[in-house]
Amino acid sequence: MVAQSLHAQLGFDLDIKKPEPYDNRELKAEKTGDKKLKAHKRFLQNMTTHYNYFFNANTKLNEIIDRAKSAQKEDYASLLPFYNYSLDVTAADSALLDSVIAKSKTAIVLHDLRNDWVDNMYMLWGASYYLKQQYDSAYQMFQFINYAFAEKEKDGFYRYIGSSMDGNKATSIATEENRSLPKKILSEPPSRNDAFIWQVRTMIQQGAIPEAGSLIATLKNDPVFPERLKGALEEVQAYWFYKQKIWDSSAHHLINALGEAKTKQERARWEYLAAQLFERSNLFEQAKDYYTKSIGHTTDPVMDIYARLNLIRSNKEGEENEAIDRNIADLIKMAKKDKYEEYRDAIYSMAAQMELERGNFGKAQEYLMMASKYKTEDVQASNRAYLQLADLSYDRHDYKNAVSFYDSIKIENLPTADAERISERREILSGIVAHINIVERQDSLQRIALLPENERTDYIKRLVRQMRRQQGLKEEDVVKTSKKPGEIPDPFTSDQKKGEWYFYNKTLKSSGAATFKQVWGTRPNVDNWRRFSDVAAELRKNELTNSGRPVDTALFADAEGPISYDVFLARLPLTPEALKVSNDSIKRSLISLIGMYLNELEDYQSVTETYEELRRRFPEMPSAEVVGQAYYSYNKLGNAAKAAELKKLLLENYPSQRETIIVATGKDPQSTQPSEEVTK
Repeated sequence: MVAQSLHAQLGFDLDIKKPEPYDNRELKAEKTGDKKLKAHKRFLQNMTTHYNYFFNANTKLNEIIDRAKSAQKEDYASLLPFYNYSLDVTAADSALLDSVIAKSKTAIVLHDLRNDWVDNMYMLWGASYYLKQQYDSAYQMFQFINYAFAEKEKDGFYRYIGSSMDGNKATSIATEENRSLPKKILSEPPSRNDAFIWQVRTMIQQGAIPEAGSLIATLKNDPVFPERLKGALEEVQAYWFYKQKIWDSSAHHLINALGEAKTKQERARWEYLAAQLFERSNLFEQAKDYYTKSIGHTTDPVMDIYARLNLIRSNKEGEENEAIDRNIADLIKMAKKDKYEEYRDAIYSMAAQMELERGNFGKAQEYLMMASKYKTEDVQASNRAYLQLADLSYDRHDYKNAVSFYDSIKIENLPTADAERISERREILSGIVAHINIVERQDSLQRIALLPENERTDYIKRLVRQMRRQQGLKEEDVVKTSKKPGEIPDPFTSDQKKGEWYFYNKTLKSSGAATFKQVWGTRPNVDNWRRFSDVAAELRKNELTNSGRPVDTALFADAEGPISYDVFLARLPLTPEALKVSNDSIKRSLISLIGMYLNELEDYQSVTETYEELRRRFPEMPSAEVVGQAYYSYNKLGNAAKAAELKKLLLENYPSQRETIIVATGKDPQSTQPSEEVTK
């Protein structure tokens, strides 16, 4: 056991600076010891300190903690914080905490220091420092309580702590609490033992993990440590393990501390946390047990649903794939029930997590897409689904989907680190996707241009019809109507004289809907639906046409002017000159992608794939820089044969180029330091 370093002192003196009117007036604290504190005076001192100061200060401190608890928004899909309130929130109540400190100071200096509530006032003082996150001051206050209120000899001298020389137990540092019945009724237990618990908390917050562990071990083995605080000691020991991510030990001690929960809901929350900790330790039977207990105790419907979801996930009976299939089937049944309608996003997200456990990315993505469709007031749930989709797409090098999902995330609701990562990826990927779109668009234009003339004409006409319909235009340029030119027909008007509200009249409703579709087409159910970009996005989702080719509106997403056959036909590379312009555009984008994959993402696989695509489409020798980038990427992928082939190409075709010298010698000829080796 590591020895705990202690700093001894002989009691304390108060040097109080008083306001001018009271400069020569002695306070009660300064008169301590002048006279014997008789029973009736002790009673009055205790009553005044208790009800005028301790009660009010303690109530205010509890209100601050309760307010922080009510501000806590739990995310049951992630590992819960150990406590159900944040010290950042309590520290924001610094004005009220200063008031508690002021009351504690006043209670001490205005009363005889021999009354039974002085140690409790110091305790509130130290707790206020802790809740303000002023850990150094809190630690000093708890240390002061430890020494100033230790046991004394009859002559007033302090006994040696942890020594049997003067009657103390050699293995004990705590204060024995054999109090008389009147003291139990009229006063709180001595705060010195409580100060040990708060001291451990403070050490943990300061990062003094070994010191905190030493004090915990000492108190656990202390024969006179009071029974009333053993649950609190289990609690801080669970927190000690939690901070070190030793999940199973934290869970076991947390279970022993369940009696410290103030309410039934707090107990349920700790049971849920214990289940999470067991699950992280692969102790699934214990996890199922405590998820079940939390369901029985919780008053929070959100915790209830997540506990049920985790209970299903923790069921590992049978073969792994069989267990996952069974659990997912249970989740899908759950999602179909009306009472779980508000939680379908969480249910499908859980199903996705189970698919990811066995590497089924496609099915996981499908479930996450379903989760993202169910909008709830919980922005975190929506963000979580989109973030998982984005990260999964990014890891699979599906950058077009990744940037789309990243754009759907509300970064203002995320931690700073995640928000910065997403913003950085958005910026990088938007440039990459722009070049990918250029290549795909030009490929599609060339593919359409190669069609026989009659097929090409039919394809463009069909595309024009669909796009005009989506924009609210008929095949003709002007919609025939009895209204004035430019005036939109009102589908809700009717010559019917019957005095019945429109939405109660089935005939009017059906005719109005038909007229709306005739004029505006089938509109996507999104805001700003008259914007062309949204219309184009909706069209991209259409099914294959009869010819087996998708109607690709992205080909003309940036078209200006009226939507017509001639406008679209003019964009096709039907002449050798136009085809050359199209191919040059593709070539530039492929070369740009190689550099961006390498320098921005370090995605060596995409570099090599794009390089091979460039050589396939444009057999002429690319620049030395492009070949050097591909050489470096093949080396990083461990493909020595392909790297050697590219090295040979460089030596044969670009013997004096900088990239060739770097590859051949490992040194950069343009470096200011000739001996500097090349880095990526």
